[in-house]
Amino acid sequence: PLRSGRCSFQVFWEKEPRAIFFVASRGHHADIGGITPGSMPPHSHSLQEEGAIFISFKLVQEGVFQEEAVTAALLAPGQLPGSSGTRNLPDNLPDLRAQVAANQRGIQLVNELIGQYGLGVVQAYMGHIQVRKGLQLDPGLASPSEAFREGLPHCMARGEPSWRPHFNS
Repeated sequence: PLRSGRCSFQVFWEKEPRAIFFVASRGHHADIGGITPGSMPPHSHSLQEEGAIFISFKLVQEGVFQEEAVTAALLAPGQLPGSSGTRNLPDNLPDLRAQVAANQRGIQLVNELIGQYGLGVVQAYMGHIQVRKGLQLDPGLASPSEAFREGLPHCMARGEPSWRPHFNS
């Protein structure tokens, strides 16, 4: 898959007009549709044969999990000849909700750190970590696109050269 089910949320703090941090979670879904159950078979010719692909998908909008839109997107590969939508929707939806919950907890913890130590201190330490690790984090998180600045959570999928927010598993 493109970016391995990565789901990213922005973290805001008080009067800061822009996101100050991102939190992310990663999920692996056993099946998202495609020409065979499970992972992409070796004889595949395109990514679409693996199943659902999401580009700049709003998994949560105004605090509401977008179940109808997610369901439609997970079933969409079934419209391609020889392909199927997700074969395991009852597992996919709770897995996605768990990713959202993990990110919400991450936002809460970041805000607690800022509340305890101050925004400047937390940002300084994050800077030290980034320098120390040479930004070994996902390169997509090192240069987010303008779409991340919309104030809504987005999800990413692996391999998109423009680093637009994505969701895929």
